[in-house]
Amino acid sequence: MILINAKTQEPLTDVLILLTPSEAKELLDKLENLTSEAGEHIHINNDEFSKELTVAVYTRDNARYFAKEITKLIEKELFDADR
Repeated sequence: MILINAKTQEPLTDVLILLTPSEAKELLDKLENLTSEAGEHIHINNDEFSKELTVAVYTRDNARYFAKEITKLIEKELFDADR
């Protein structure tokens, strides 16, 4: 799992996500169809579109399709997992 501050691209160690029932349902519905295809991701927004949660699935094969800074974090995570 990699948690990233979307504005700074800095890794985070923990996050608390609080969703309304409709946001939780939307997240679950979208997660069911999320694959690890290159560039595929989902967005969940609040009603005002002032907050956004972005979710993607990463693998060794698709890591290169993410932004350079994110690719570095993925590679580090995968390297650490191999130890």
